[in-house]
Amino acid sequence: MSSVIVLTKSKNTTNHIPTMKLILNREVSLLKSLSALTFDGDDDAQTPTESETHHSQDDEESSTASSSQSSAFPSSPVETQSVLIIGATGKTGVETIRQLAKAEHPPMIYGMTRDLSTTPQETMDLYMKHGEALLEGDPTSAADIYRALQMSNADTIIVIVGTGRRLKTSIRTASAEALAQVLQHPPFRNTRVVVVSWRSKKQALHLGLVDKLLERSLRSVLEDHVGQERIFTTDKTLRERTTIVRPTSLTSKTGTELKRVSPQDPVTTSKTSRQDLAEFVAKEALQASFMGSVINVTSVKSRQR
Repeated sequence: MSSVIVLTKSKNTTNHIPTMKLILNREVSLLKSLSALTFDGDDDAQTPTESETHHSQDDEESSTASSSQSSAFPSSPVETQSVLIIGATGKTGVETIRQLAKAEHPPMIYGMTRDLSTTPQETMDLYMKHGEALLEGDPTSAADIYRALQMSNADTIIVIVGTGRRLKTSIRTASAEALAQVLQHPPFRNTRVVVVSWRSKKQALHLGLVDKLLERSLRSVLEDHVGQERIFTTDKTLRERTTIVRPTSLTSKTGTELKRVSPQDPVTTSKTSRQDLAEFVAKEALQASFMGSVINVTSVKSRQR
């Protein structure tokens, strides 16, 4: 484990405590509670068995398609006090922070990232302004996720795990397995999850030649997303508190409208505005309108900023 690094608005303090590295926008006294954070892998949590209900990707797509014609995104009276973003310093994670901060009643925002040393200063500043803490931890480590949830006391987890520049990876699947393990523990059995995945296989049939060639080169990435989704949809109790959002390929261009589409229908464009996606994810984290569903989305039109 690495040391805890604390940066407050008034002063910088470095404390050597055997836990995750943190950047905090709170009082140094919070560190006292960190030394007691533990993860007991022998807890009474049970691992889902093969006999539990399993929904395949096609089953999820079918259930989503039945209600995907609604033009409005419904809302529900769910009160979210705290949000933990796993994959907080990527482009989508950073935009999600901004969207959460714009809410009428913003939640406490905690972020988790693999390497603070590579985090841009502007992202650090964003967390100092809007967030409670930015934690360094391994998204594939159940122990690190457990500690992050203990500290954040998050009602909702937003999963936006990226691969960096690696194309052949299973990090999303591994992270999902670790998170699913943690969410079986009693303190977190009511914690909601919003997972950012990728376009459905059926949507890929409607892509142009360039996008099809790109998708072929990213085959392992698609398989990793499929593995990630499988973890969240195999166990019934986890599936019922998870929203999976499948955007088409992301772009930094500004979209005009985020549209919910059926996985069987051709998409209007092969691109989804990252800003549009982050706005939708933030809203879902706060309102939990689609818990238990897989939502396919795309931007209707994009234009260069």
